[in-house]
Amino acid sequence: MKRFVILAALALAGCSSTVSDLKSKPPEVLHSQTDYETAYRHMSRLARDCDAGAFLLTEFGVDADLYPSSQTAEITIWMNNPARVTMAYAEISKEGSGSLVRLWQVNKAGRDLKRALAGKTTCSD
Repeated sequence: MKRFVILAALALAGCSSTVSDLKSKPPEVLHSQTDYETAYRHMSRLARDCDAGAFLLTEFGVDADLYPSSQTAEITIWMNNPARVTMAYAEISKEGSGSLVRLWQVNKAGRDLKRALAGKTTCSD
């Protein structure tokens, strides 16, 4: 429950409403030795474990899509209170034998995506 309170506070501190709004600023660029599919699986699993659920009247969710034909993936962390607000968005693509991640986020809403990319398997505090 503490996790949702923190996310709600972050959301109110600096809202973005759409992926386009987030992408109007430069992304944080991350590189991983892990292939893009494995990076996607780790990142989407930790995001769902840590960032999805409900608290009071706010719903938090994660949308994740893998596109093998283009060797890319995307993950969106959002909240509904009462309108859908995008809190973090990641584009993952193949880069040699590893992966390239472009991350846009409100405050630190994408911290668990970064933790997963670094090999962490537990939620941040």
